[in-house]
Amino acid sequence: SLVVEESVSATANGALLLQASGVGSDVLLNADVVSASGSISVQAADAIILDPAVLVQTGGAGSVDLLAVGGAVEMADTSRALTSNGSIRIEAGGDILLSNAESLAEVALISGGSILDNGDTYQDVVAAGLLIQAGIGAGTLGDSANPLEIDTDTLSARAGAGGVNLLESDALIIGQLQVDVLRVAADASTATETTGEQAGVQTTEGNGAVVIRLSEGNLTLSDTSLMT
Repeated sequence: SLVVEESVSATANGALLLQASGVGSDVLLNADVVSASGSISVQAADAIILDPAVLVQTGGAGSVDLLAVGGAVEMADTSRALTSNGSIRIEAGGDILLSNAESLAEVALISGGSILDNGDTYQDVVAAGLLIQAGIGAGTLGDSANPLEIDTDTLSARAGAGGVNLLESDALIIGQLQVDVLRVAADASTATETTGEQAGVQTTEGNGAVVIRLSEGNLTLSDTSLMT
């Protein structure tokens, strides 16, 4: 496993890759990972774990790409993934335990399990657009209902039997999105990693329910929206 005890930073448009590719290997971030304006990729064969107050942050058009192939992405409360004009992609074979992802562009959350609220300090997602793909659910419903708290302009979501539970701070369009990030390779080159286009909000298994609430503002379903 790769353990980051002191900060890792790249200057100017320098790309940054942290990778633990051995079987069962994790990336444990106990300190900040920062580029001035280059793209950042953190990849683990198993889990990626962010300690409290840890930042994974870039500026300019740089993107942030977290990929936990076989396990979870676990963000402790007060840990954050931050970009300026670049997008954020957080992908896990298991669950995503979310503290805060914030971008002036788009955020993609892709989980083979569930995407769960794991922090009270910040909203879970603040972005121009939010694309969700959850094998089980996004937020929790039922007796222990706990929504993902979001502030986004446009939303598209897919979830399984666990359903969708979201609390938006203001106006929201349910529409069509595509989220692209630059994934950093072993030679520090970058290539576009895309979600492809996704429209509307759907649950795809079991009795998956959809709950989307707005604290204020209007909810708009675009022509591409489909809610089932």
